[in-house]
Amino acid sequence: MDALEVFAPSIYKGAAPGANKNIFSANLKPIRKGYSRLLIQIQLVNASIVNLIVSPSPAPAAGIVQDTLVCPINSGNQIPAGELQVFEAIVSSDHEYNLQLATDGVISLLYLSTVKAG
Repeated sequence: MDALEVFAPSIYKGAAPGANKNIFSANLKPIRKGYSRLLIQIQLVNASIVNLIVSPSPAPAAGIVQDTLVCPINSGNQIPAGELQVFEAIVSSDHEYNLQLATDGVISLLYLSTVKAG
């Protein structure tokens, strides 16, 4: 199995930027070309729904519509306060990613990493 690649800076005891606002100031792009498995480890102080935001990269040519997608993690259910949760998603180097919390609060821990898909 390939070693994990750090996908984004980790957050330890950090305030969320507000309800439905991107957690990272710039969208994140997978290091590996093609497809990877994204591992999300998250623990929240306040229960919240967490959304994975998927945007095309690079931006589509003029006249081509490719909307940003909001993909709820945990089937759209809140992640309970104080519980460490781990989620996995397949991501592509053709897209950029971010995370949002549905409610403002504090992130106890957020760690993202990727490993080769397949």
